[in-house]
Amino acid sequence: MNPKTIELSAPSGPLKGLVSLPTSKSISNRYLILSALSQGRLTINHLSESDDTQILHRLLSHPPEDNIFDAHHAGTTSRFLLAYFALQSGTQVITGSERLKTRPIKELADALTSMGASLTYLEEDGCLPIRVDSPSSLSSEVTLSGSVSSQFVTALLLNAASLPQGLTVHIEGEWISRPYIEMTLAILDQVGIQYTLTDTSITIRPHTISETTLSVESDWSAASYFIALVCSRPGSELTLPRLYKDSIQGDSKILPYLKAYGCEYAFDANGLKVWNTKSDQSDYPSMLEMNLEDTPDIFQTLATLHSMLGISCMYSGLSTLPGKETNRITAMQAELQKGMTFLSELPSRFTSKSKEQYYLQEGKATFDSTPTYDTYQDHRMAMSLALMAMIHPVKIIDPDVVTKSFPTYWDELGSIGFTVKEV
Repeated sequence: MNPKTIELSAPSGPLKGLVSLPTSKSISNRYLILSALSQGRLTINHLSESDDTQILHRLLSHPPEDNIFDAHHAGTTSRFLLAYFALQSGTQVITGSERLKTRPIKELADALTSMGASLTYLEEDGCLPIRVDSPSSLSSEVTLSGSVSSQFVTALLLNAASLPQGLTVHIEGEWISRPYIEMTLAILDQVGIQYTLTDTSITIRPHTISETTLSVESDWSAASYFIALVCSRPGSELTLPRLYKDSIQGDSKILPYLKAYGCEYAFDANGLKVWNTKSDQSDYPSMLEMNLEDTPDIFQTLATLHSMLGISCMYSGLSTLPGKETNRITAMQAELQKGMTFLSELPSRFTSKSKEQYYLQEGKATFDSTPTYDTYQDHRMAMSLALMAMIHPVKIIDPDVVTKSFPTYWDELGSIGFTVKEV
């Protein structure tokens, strides 16, 4: 059976309006683990409606009778559940889709095992599914590499205050995606959990969460697509509610880039307003350089925007992208080529001193016919490539993949004038 395909076209003229964004699944998922640990003393308002969050919510609130916890495609859900159950009594199995079974989890499993958790791989070593049995005893210290997923560190930090002696997490080397760890620490602070942060470790003291109510803010990763739309069309202006100047989300760091595209922004009581001050499509910078180590989830957004505007860009900080829902680097290489934009990995001799891998994007998107974009079971591929409709109608295969993080994405595009039809 062929997957569903939609055709998308943009309105002419500037985009205007208000966009209803989903709330942050990153914040929601962290709140859910803390709520489970608090035994219901934590109340959450505006919980994300994304697939990832709803799966985690369902599994925690209504555990399956067979104790097999299926996270489907949700990497965050599987990692958070593994740490949550590994540090408690009982027997559970954590599993997921075939793609999820190939995604990294070994470093987290090794860290939990080093603490005294009892884990058994049921298929391939280092991969889901994993059976978790009651630990005999648990250490109050653990070491992780900073070069692996920040979700591994977060999974441990969320559970740390529930351990009898708390936990010290030693982090070796450079911390990638550090804003996501800082988000976790900010959330711990919201519920009264104290921590000590050094250059190489985080120590969490034992704490019992008291009655607390928390509200989830809008999602900055979701906002990035609409910010990019404003950047791509002079005269456009959009309001994005429930986004805050002091946000704990790392992807809010997209804002300093806006000046390069002729855009300005301001916060008010309604949230964030972004507007494009250009009068035409001329005078964009010919070349940009961006290190996205702290904001990897906006890489696809920016790569599509640069393709539309014909801006060459040198990217670094993309080391986590091959382990996402798909290899987001190779997937973007394949799809951008459909519009004659090329993303190339630079040879090692260019990067030997810094040990940083660089990628160069070149070319302005042009189309002789309507391109059909594959989405690779990756919500961010669908949402970012949809932006190409600003310069030419496009087709998107498997558009429902956006439910992973933004179930109403196509409706919100429609609300600002896009035409979305199934073909």
